[in-house]
Amino acid sequence: MKVCSATVDVDSLNSNFKGFGLRKNKYSYRELEYGIGNILAFFARHDVRGTFFVVARDGEIEKNAGLIKKIADAGHEIASHSYSHPQGFRLLSPERKKFELKKSKEILEAVSGQEVIGFRSPGWNISDESLPILRGLGYRYDSSVFPTSLTPILKLLHFRQMRKRARPTRTTLGHLYYAFAPSYPYHPDEQRIGKKGKADFVEFPVQVTGLLRLPFYATFHLAYPGFINRGYKTIRRREIINYQMHLSDFVDYDRAVFEEELPKGSGTYVPLSLKTKLSEKMRLWKKIFVMISQDYTFRPLKYCTEQFLSTRFRKL
Repeated sequence: MKVCSATVDVDSLNSNFKGFGLRKNKYSYRELEYGIGNILAFFARHDVRGTFFVVARDGEIEKNAGLIKKIADAGHEIASHSYSHPQGFRLLSPERKKFELKKSKEILEAVSGQEVIGFRSPGWNISDESLPILRGLGYRYDSSVFPTSLTPILKLLHFRQMRKRARPTRTTLGHLYYAFAPSYPYHPDEQRIGKKGKADFVEFPVQVTGLLRLPFYATFHLAYPGFINRGYKTIRRREIINYQMHLSDFVDYDRAVFEEELPKGSGTYVPLSLKTKLSEKMRLWKKIFVMISQDYTFRPLKYCTEQFLSTRFRKL
């Protein structure tokens, strides 16, 4: 059975922007309510069991904790997207990395009732020294390495777009050599998460296309829908693919409640999904999921980890 893992980064406006451009006292977190409701309904229609990477600090708020539990109760996996969503995760001290990973695991396990075994770094900004920390805390897989040929361009664009933010926030995509990491699931090296090795751990890279290694995930497809079919043809024979989305892909930010919560002006990166009508986004996601479902069954990364470690997936 070929498997597609639909993964969702549950980034609240607070997690992403942390007050930058906020024009009232606090965030409402209504995007979690709207977005999670829309995602769960969409996944149910397309028979998807997915993985939700959640920022644990958002789950410390009671109403948000209920939404996280709702995701778990619907049969989806809860995984860690850190405790506080530091964009510069790669640059944190080992002690701070351990805090972010340990605390997020504890909170999300308490809220969801699930064991948390997976991690995705904010901004895919992982580092090699994170691997022993992850393994030491009981994580069994990571999905932060983004092996795209566009890495140098994306790093530069992010640095320029975030020019009004603190320098650690202007970094993204981890070490430069990750651009050459395997583009399929693999056991990493004991010391280098972007290199294939024999560690008892699994790296599920963000999906890229075949030879050209262009991104194959929702944000890229929203900007360049013409690449969807051509890109899919280069990966459709793989045993496992990993399709990444964000909470913002399922939220209508034209609602009045968000008017004072969205950052304005230049100097910070505002994703295209925050500027696109929900109806337009939903039409695109339906097209993509119908296409993928013709070849793949949707299962969470926890399932893929178990199967991968048991060597049932042999052709990648």
